[in-house]
Amino acid sequence: MSLPARALFCVLACTPMIACSRYSRSTGGTSEAERQPLWDFRSPQIDRQPQGISVTLRSYIERANWCRTADRQARTTGALTTSQANGSFTAPGVQQTASTLAIHCSSDQKLETRLVISDATGVASDLEVPPQALILATFDLNHDSASELLLGETMGQRNDSVRTAQLVALSKGNLKTIEDFGQVYENPCERDSKATMTALVINYLPLGHEVMPKFSAEVYRAPCVPPGTQPDWKRVGR
Repeated sequence: MSLPARALFCVLACTPMIACSRYSRSTGGTSEAERQPLWDFRSPQIDRQPQGISVTLRSYIERANWCRTADRQARTTGALTTSQANGSFTAPGVQQTASTLAIHCSSDQKLETRLVISDATGVASDLEVPPQALILATFDLNHDSASELLLGETMGQRNDSVRTAQLVALSKGNLKTIEDFGQVYENPCERDSKATMTALVINYLPLGHEVMPKFSAEVYRAPCVPPGTQPDWKRVGR
């Protein structure tokens, strides 16, 4: 991105909660015909809590004791599956399920959320992810038959509702961040009913087989509205 274009993006996109330092990559001059939507953060967050848990995952939860990694006297008293999606995460073409688990301990201590990859034969991976992380969607953006995960996290910060997002993939047993979109949504309406909401629509430009695309963000704002009312979003920049 040229310096003037980068500066313009920062002026339009930055708010006290959405900072250009967190996400500033853009494809600026790409035509609308080539750009494709990745995720629209104006929309309500999708509930991906599973209706049921596989026998493999349930057995693994019963055997695992994550709490002892933090407190030898603690034990796992609960593991809530908060989101789930299917894909090929540890190897191309393998049918697997990715699940986020919120772990509760007997000492009332809650560990980091876990991302567990499983299939019919067992658990292939068990990794820490950001607190309250949820799986929003899965993709194969570089067409290598392996899936990427779009993780989202919603949190309250000074009476504001804030969402962050990052695109990740498993690589050699570790979780690799492909793109950190930073703060993608801010709703300060609980604190100030006359405030303005801000949300990003993330797009991508395909670059070919086994090459990750370039990402860009469209910035939208809307006045606060009563609960249950559709916000009047207006695009203010890219």
